[in-house]
Amino acid sequence: MDASLAWRQIAAGVVPRCERCSVLARPDVVFFGEALPARYHECRHADTETAIDALVVIGTSLVVYPFAGLCNEVPLMAARLLINREPVGPFKRVVEPDAQAHNYRDVVRLG
Repeated sequence: MDASLAWRQIAAGVVPRCERCSVLARPDVVFFGEALPARYHECRHADTETAIDALVVIGTSLVVYPFAGLCNEVPLMAARLLINREPVGPFKRVVEPDAQAHNYRDVVRLG
């Protein structure tokens, strides 16, 4: 589906449909309860073992696995940044009063 057509339909209050088969168009995301694509599982370990210098986590509860576990799978020297309304997952420790003395890679920005 042509993205510009879809955006025009959305702006007009019309739910976009496939031009060929008329099925409702949906975003290229995985909704809660759906299986992650096979490519995620194929690349997960190779990507998290060596290819990450920094991890940015934005707007999440870090409750649903396997995605929630990715924060703990990046290399120990990879910087981790959380931008969120509240500290979650391994970032909860970062906001504790004495945490900064031992923290060398985590940054939390709340708001």
